Amino acid sequence: MSMSQMFALLLALAFMAAQVAPQALPKPEEVVELRAVPTALTLSADGLASLKLVAEIRPGFHINSNKPLQEFLIPTQVFLPQTGAFKLVEVKYPLPLLKRFPFALAEEVAVFAGTLEISLQLRVAAARHGRHRLKVALRYQACNDRICLRPAQRTVEISVNVISASKKTH
Repeated sequence: MSMSQMFALLLALAFMAAQVAPQALPKPEEVVELRAVPTALTLSADGLASLKLVAEIRPGFHINSNKPLQEFLIPTQVFLPQTGAFKLVEVKYPLPLLKRFPFALAEEVAVFAGTLEISLQLRVAAARHGRHRLKVALRYQACNDRICLRPAQRTVEISVNVISASKKTH
């Protein structure tokens, strides 16, 4: 996409955004409901733990995939806002939906819609034995078929019990 095409696209998006009454749109944080499954983990000091983030995306909206096909789109990202005690080892996103929208009729856009399940693996980086509160965040940009809202972030908190490697029960 050339700079002039990108400028024209951004101008068109800005014009469409101006045509929509602000009160008709939800706040970006209201478009995605986020939860973690499970809400509590036991993790050995030298092991891995698995959990899922489940994001319910409001009907009529989608969020960009973690690997958008267009460089100007903001990707969906999972991260730990408090670094240090735990480390994300792996984040597995599902395959995105490929859709066409009025702002990009000539090309498909990779998006997530409906219920999104993201699988995570984490390990202890520097946490001591005992109970900890771990925050996991989802950064995204929600759009409908006409406009995109400002980027937003939702966070869930899970309880993690760190035990020694010899005491792990499951």
